[in-house]
Amino acid sequence: MSDDSEKSRVPPDNRRKHNESIENLSEEDLNNLLPEFERLEEDFRDLVDTFDSQTAKWRVEKGKARLSLLLNSQEETMRCLHDADPDIRELALHLALEHWKIADRIAKHCEEMCLTDPSPNVRVFAVSALGTCFRGQKSHRIAAICAAKVSDLTLSLEERQSAYLSLVRVMDDDEDLSIAPILMDFPAAIDWNLVNRALTSL
Repeated sequence: MSDDSEKSRVPPDNRRKHNESIENLSEEDLNNLLPEFERLEEDFRDLVDTFDSQTAKWRVEKGKARLSLLLNSQEETMRCLHDADPDIRELALHLALEHWKIADRIAKHCEEMCLTDPSPNVRVFAVSALGTCFRGQKSHRIAAICAAKVSDLTLSLEERQSAYLSLVRVMDDDEDLSIAPILMDFPAAIDWNLVNRALTSL
């Protein structure tokens, strides 16, 4: 893998050294650090609350009067994957993953929608969802779909970035995988060796 790809994960040796450093702290050191940990915990809760609030607002904007029905009916959510309104299709994908937790049921839909949906926003959401549906499965078919989008310079940067994130997630089963370098340094962070391997794997 290239240096760019290696930036997207924390090496196991570094994690071990970090854990050993914590274990070697004295009780006094831990007590001195406790207020800082408590402040960090409070900041994290604030971030979660902000994210939850923004997500709720986004759901209302997308679903409007239909949101309640989708939140209360898994089958209606599935039907809305084929709705005429692209906002509803995008919302249905989101709720299927985050509210109903049915990634296995929508995996094939995501694969089709990321390739054929006429809405760029829905395609972005669908290709992003592939990384959740097929995470760590090393599916050559899904990897090739994602890699093709990464390589397609006619697509928006957002769609290519979402495809690359999904490619990395599909081909990497590391639970500690960090996507921050990809988000902050795309497209420079692309590991083209990984992309090209995915394109030629079928």
